[in-house]
Amino acid sequence: MCGRDLAKLNTTILVVLVLTLAFSVPSRVQATTNIQASTVICNAGDVRYRFVGNEGLISVFPMAENVTLTMSTQPDNGGITIALDPTILIKNDLDNSAAKLTIDCNKPGMYAINVFESNNYTVVFPVKISPSTGFTVTANPSSLSDFPCRCPLNSTITVQSAGKFAGTVDLILTMSPNSPSALQCWLSSTQVTISTPGGAATSTLTCIREHTLGGGFIAVISATSTENVEKTDTTYVVIGLEGP
Repeated sequence: MCGRDLAKLNTTILVVLVLTLAFSVPSRVQATTNIQASTVICNAGDVRYRFVGNEGLISVFPMAENVTLTMSTQPDNGGITIALDPTILIKNDLDNSAAKLTIDCNKPGMYAINVFESNNYTVVFPVKISPSTGFTVTANPSSLSDFPCRCPLNSTITVQSAGKFAGTVDLILTMSPNSPSALQCWLSSTQVTISTPGGAATSTLTCIREHTLGGGFIAVISATSTENVEKTDTTYVVIGLEGP
């Protein structure tokens, strides 16, 4: 082999080696930048909205390319429900440069929403959900008297959903003074169920006097529930009995 051929061979080997190294060296992966957004605070049953876009939460516009958004929640236990629209931000489309994040606050607790962007940014939204107001309890009428008929006395106890509360509510009756020999009172149901958010459920308070002596009493009805709320509400019924 002559010197010229050997030089060509060496040149060819060098080119192949350079190309091999160029294609075999893995490309450097860009590090992900985590951005912490302000905490989302809500009550169970509330809905909150945030925006992911050119408001300091992702890369500065104009973007070098379209950005695809994906999401996850921690913990993923149904405590929050999320939706994002749109899921792709178009390069240089400043009229639609933000995606709307909808957050349904379902159960009390601490959560984190991670919005992953294809341009290696991750926006983290902490979420704090407190127990909701849940429900209110009222009595109608709130004052009873057996004058002049001395017949059984009735009051309707209504448990009304507040916001998006739906679930089972326990009712506890306490008499003051507690004198069953003078007055017997009871609830038609000690547990009621509100089947739909915004709905209501009722129980009937019935009282019957046990002797001819008169007097005044207070029936205290406490309503409690731990279904997505930690809530207690109370109402009162004043009862007057006619004397002899």
